[in-house]
Amino acid sequence: MHSLQNKAHPPPKAIFSNKARTIFRKKNKRSLLFFFVFSLIHGSSGAAETPFFSLTDAFHLAKKNDTQVLAALTEITAQEEQGRLAKAQLLPQITLTSGIEIHRQETRTPGFVPFNDNFNTEGFNVQLNHPLFNLSNIDFLEQKHIDSEIAKIQYFAAEQDLIYQVASNYFDVMISQESMTTVNAQMKAMTQLYGQANTAYRNGNADQIDVDEIRSSMDLLRSQSVITRNDLEIKKHRLLILTGDFPAKLAKNLNKKLDTPLSPSEMSSWEKEALRSSLTLNIAKLNLYRAKKQVHAEKSEHYPTLDLVLSHGQSIRNDDHSLETTAALQLELPLYQGGATSAQIREAQAYEEKTKYLLQDTTKQVLLSVREAFLEAKNGRLLTRSANQALISSQKLLDSTYSAFDNGIRGSLDVLNAQLGLFESQREKLRSEYNFLTSILKLKLMAGVLAPEDLSEIDRLLNLATTNQSGNKEKIAYELN
Repeated sequence: MHSLQNKAHPPPKAIFSNKARTIFRKKNKRSLLFFFVFSLIHGSSGAAETPFFSLTDAFHLAKKNDTQVLAALTEITAQEEQGRLAKAQLLPQITLTSGIEIHRQETRTPGFVPFNDNFNTEGFNVQLNHPLFNLSNIDFLEQKHIDSEIAKIQYFAAEQDLIYQVASNYFDVMISQESMTTVNAQMKAMTQLYGQANTAYRNGNADQIDVDEIRSSMDLLRSQSVITRNDLEIKKHRLLILTGDFPAKLAKNLNKKLDTPLSPSEMSSWEKEALRSSLTLNIAKLNLYRAKKQVHAEKSEHYPTLDLVLSHGQSIRNDDHSLETTAALQLELPLYQGGATSAQIREAQAYEEKTKYLLQDTTKQVLLSVREAFLEAKNGRLLTRSANQALISSQKLLDSTYSAFDNGIRGSLDVLNAQLGLFESQREKLRSEYNFLTSILKLKLMAGVLAPEDLSEIDRLLNLATTNQSGNKEKIAYELN
């Protein structure tokens, strides 16, 4: 943009007349600097204060609606039932059979009278079959226990992923809202300056090009407003998909410098934690353990099985009654299955070897993800410091520009540009802080230690009161390191 100052006019009248400059300085310096910056940081206050919707509130809503979490929870139930089915194969099986038979038999012999032999037989039999030794069934039960543990870890993994998604989308909405607030503040400041420039032009204190420059900037800002509003709606709908509802009021913007240190601060500590706690890595380890159990289970097909069989029955034929009780041990030894058992053992061994390689690959990927997330969080903290310093510099530049404007050295467009730069610095400060908080959550996600309590910690940073299920509020102190 060009300044309103024109070389063809004397310096005192180059911007506006003394009267117009005085009006601009007294009215607009306060309205543009203090009002817009205040509204940018704090927002407008209404008569009825709407409760803030915290990250913890958003997570609780999302947890009720997230299909991945619900599916993982259902998988836990299914695997627990599979474990009960496997255990049932090691317990006694009791069977009751009962019935009645009606016999009608007629014998015809030439030269003899036909002979009829009619009788009824009825009775019952109770049989107990108890496996005393079946190594294959024992291995199968242990595999189902492993499957149940894997299902539980997958549930925790889905929950951790949801925590990160909620925080990421929550901050995306806040950043978009901040961008919308910035654009609106810029538009309002530019509209007022445009009106003043028009007035100055009509009074002969400004040139047409000065008015056209401001009008061109306003038109570009309107286009940016449409893009920003569309981006905000998209981010809102993403959060809506997660939570099932969009809150009327999100968190307040951070109004203090955020300088939360990484803890622990060494990459090696995060790597050790990931090797111990990473859910993806733990699932890979359990898959290898299950593959080893499968090899043992296939080998156990060569082993004999021993069952205890007890039975007791009663049979009635006409008027004859008979009782029978038996006890037996049944030993079964597979001798030859056509090579099927050996093939199944080799298949299980190959799968075990495969899971070893997958575990090694998973370990490498987890360590790489942790290192990338650590560097992102470390650099994010540096970016927050730089953004805070840039905000301070923008404020100083605006103050200096006002001082130069009062002395006729700078024009109103210079003041406007300094104000717009301050708005941009404020937005970038908040963006860097939200991105830094998100990067910390991502680091914990990669290390497998992300928990809902981390959202509560961020709520404290945002000075939020978390709404519980009864609708009460728990007051949280504003704490910053």
